[in-house]
Amino acid sequence: MSKEKRLQRKLDRMGKELGNTVSIEDGMPEVPEFIKDNGTKGQKRRATRLYEKMNKGSGIKMVSPLDFKGANSSNSSCWDGYRKDGVKKSPSGTGETVNNCIKIG
Repeated sequence: MSKEKRLQRKLDRMGKELGNTVSIEDGMPEVPEFIKDNGTKGQKRRATRLYEKMNKGSGIKMVSPLDFKGANSSNSSCWDGYRKDGVKKSPSGTGETVNNCIKIG
């Protein structure tokens, strides 16, 4: 069952006693208000946890470490306090080039 459908079921149960409910398609500000105003303590906690999990910032995606091919000059940068001074051959001997990082100062 999708997270949206589970949350909608929880919201319906929370509003059943008073005869009101809210749809998750109504908008973001209305759902947290409804959760705050309706339901028991446990229902509020579970609905809030599910709502936060659904809206947790989709900007960060999990990437498998098995898919990582290694750092090279095209997909990496230098550490804080270091600057890039060209590229050099990878010390691992793979034929790739890596950043030549030099300490600032």
